[in-house]
Amino acid sequence: MTTRFILDNQLKARSKVIREILELTKKAAYPSKDATHLASFMDACFYVMEEGKRKVIKQELKEKEKVHKKELLKVKKKEEEALMLSLEAEAPEPEALEIEAPKKEEEEGLPLLDLSEDDTSNLAKREYVLKIYGSPVGVLVDKDESEKYIYNVVEPVMDKIILEKAKASYGKELERKNELFENITHMKKIAENSAKKAKMKFNDMMVQKTKYYLSRDIIGAGSFDALLFDEKVKEIIYSGENKKIRVNYDNLGEMDTNVLVKDNKEVNNLIKKVSFATGKPVNMKSPILSVNFQGLKFDGVMGLGGNNSKLRIRRLLM
Repeated sequence: MTTRFILDNQLKARSKVIREILELTKKAAYPSKDATHLASFMDACFYVMEEGKRKVIKQELKEKEKVHKKELLKVKKKEEEALMLSLEAEAPEPEALEIEAPKKEEEEGLPLLDLSEDDTSNLAKREYVLKIYGSPVGVLVDKDESEKYIYNVVEPVMDKIILEKAKASYGKELERKNELFENITHMKKIAENSAKKAKMKFNDMMVQKTKYYLSRDIIGAGSFDALLFDEKVKEIIYSGENKKIRVNYDNLGEMDTNVLVKDNKEVNNLIKKVSFATGKPVNMKSPILSVNFQGLKFDGVMGLGGNNSKLRIRRLLM
């Protein structure tokens, strides 16, 4: 009985093992649901890691591309600066420098640097260049032979016939489309065609000069432009046709200029431009203009019926 009892326990144990084995064989094949979730999770982790690496690499490539573009821009900028320096070196000197100063000292045989006497004429001499519509305009303020100060404006030299042809052919177009002044290709076309019509040889210097004069006369103030651009000029006085414009100059007072307006038409056009820009009507019934515009005080009257136009422009204190 004892032996039988022991065998029964062993049999039970073996039966239990067999049942467990049978139970295991009934389970679903691998992978289980949990194992599938785990595999998906691990795969997602690896994907995130790979995606992260790709983003880092992509960002690094973008940064390298930015650096490369910056380097290219620097090189291009240096090339443009070198080109501008080359063009400036080849360009003629501003005409203002070609004006000879009074030779009183030389004629009297006095040394140029002798300051034993009151030599305020040399000390007060002003000579500089204004940049207007991209062109150099020379200014020389000095005493003439009668010891009176003269304000000299020296504009780019350009053949009048070419300018007349340019205005006749393209003036109205430029009035309608002011943006064409900045189109260098179009301005070159105007200069080339105008020179051809004038039966003159074209050169590249004509392009900028043509742009200057067309800009001055169409969208600017004509002969008054240089005086308006110069902040040292405190007041501009026009008293009639065929009379030189006078200015009140910084610390030197009132003086003549070399700017001569031959007829009232140019002044009347300027008065009309200011009138239109400010909304102040000026016409035959009301020919008087008195208005502040762009830091300037304009007081003028259009000459009608043979009368002279008059205009006074004063720079306002800011």
